[in-house]
Amino acid sequence: MTQSIINVTGQPQANADRALVQTMRPAELTSRFNPGNWLDRREIHTQNFSAVSGSYERSAAITGSWHSSAVHFLDMRLDVRPQASRGCFENGHDEYLPMGEILFVPCGQRYLGNGGTGTQRNLFVFLKAGQHADESEFFAKQITPTVLRDFLDLRNVRIRYLMKQIARELYQPDFASELIQEGMGAILLAELVRQLHHQHDPVEGRGRLSPRAMRLIKERVMDGKGAPSLSELASLCQLSQRHLMRAFREETSQTIGAYIKQVMMDKAAYLLRFTNHHIASIAHDVGFMNAAAFSTAFRRAFGKSPREFREACRARIS
Repeated sequence: MTQSIINVTGQPQANADRALVQTMRPAELTSRFNPGNWLDRREIHTQNFSAVSGSYERSAAITGSWHSSAVHFLDMRLDVRPQASRGCFENGHDEYLPMGEILFVPCGQRYLGNGGTGTQRNLFVFLKAGQHADESEFFAKQITPTVLRDFLDLRNVRIRYLMKQIARELYQPDFASELIQEGMGAILLAELVRQLHHQHDPVEGRGRLSPRAMRLIKERVMDGKGAPSLSELASLCQLSQRHLMRAFREETSQTIGAYIKQVMMDKAAYLLRFTNHHIASIAHDVGFMNAAAFSTAFRRAFGKSPREFREACRARIS
């Protein structure tokens, strides 16, 4: 992974570069940002915000890090991440964990990552730090190892929507696109501050899930044993089903059913792209009774049937 102080091959940059990188603005950082061999690249820059998106390929796995004292960084996959995509935070935990749909690296935190091979399509967003009055306090004082672990797989429906809209503006720009992007960048930063505030808030009376409960749910949904039932998750968290549904929605701004469906579709996309498993077998693995129902749900999520998606992925690789 090529970010501010380690390049794509994992070799340290010159010491003279290090101080420079720490104070770079978003637009200056993007000029050095090279996650692989770009096949296509789109970008936009405003005073406090930069976004880069496109397809790139890697012929070999890479190791690298990201750190900036002046810029927040987000990485959203627009396709399927390679299985080898894992990372951790230097001040968090020392176990490399799979990256989710959205990775968030707050300014001042050092992210260590491993990147896999193949063709990928991502959206990378760079936000200037210090734009909001409450921002510095929350990011400086309220980040814990548990919070950092959650940032490897940031799940917030409003943040996801904003990232999708930013990608849409990059691929389908319209009148006043730069102004719209600047506005979305400001809202995105505010949502990140709010997300951190809610994650740190320990008040159980408000109905939010504890970090432990969220971790148990994520681990069970992603463990490869098929879609869990609501009763199973409620038992795992030692909560009533009603409390779990309400608390999960409060915590993530999405229903627990929508979360499970999203994870299962992501798993299906990975299996279609990187394995030769029969579509019927994949349908069963992600909790569908038959291939027809799976195909309908997959098309709704990705805009292609499972067969079309697999063929498109293989065509890009070849």
